[in-house]
Amino acid sequence: MLSRTKDLPPVVKRTLKAMEFTRPDIAINAVAKVNPFNPGAEGSRGVFGILNLATEEFAFQHGDFNGPNPWNRGPTNPIDHDLGEVAALPGYLYFCGVQSGHGTYLTIKASTDTIAPMLPAPMEALEAREAAALRCCRFLSNGRAEDFDRAGLGTYGPTNYLVQALVRKGMLKVSASGAISVTFTGKQMLATI
Repeated sequence: MLSRTKDLPPVVKRTLKAMEFTRPDIAINAVAKVNPFNPGAEGSRGVFGILNLATEEFAFQHGDFNGPNPWNRGPTNPIDHDLGEVAALPGYLYFCGVQSGHGTYLTIKASTDTIAPMLPAPMEALEAREAAALRCCRFLSNGRAEDFDRAGLGTYGPTNYLVQALVRKGMLKVSASGAISVTFTGKQMLATI
């Protein structure tokens, strides 16, 4: 599920700031096990963090740029070397991702019990054709017309009845010039369909 960073609890926002995460939204996944292994590649390095929500204690560790490096930290670094999965403990958040010159990209993982209060409220369900139209809109606009036609959804554009229905539900927005874009709510829905 996708969540707005600004809507997260203050302790989570502080943790994201410490890890240099500046994106407006972040994926949150419920998991039973988590693995810190992320070797990074092409100028990036893996990063893994753990936050105890009860005590607000936080720790994180970086891997080496471009993965395992025999001169730094050796085979004990769990970011660069796959040391196996561990159970996702209740009350803890796990931050998994990569850092590079282009920024930090993270996913929050936690047990179902821990993550439930952080998730946004359930959204109203879409009809099958509306869901198909939203899936067509997830790509660049030059391919959307072909996808609409291929799926039998009519002509792609701001006057299409499915596009208008998705605008009313807050999944899409249409600019004054007629450009159609997927909203944050639409991105959340795309993650579930």
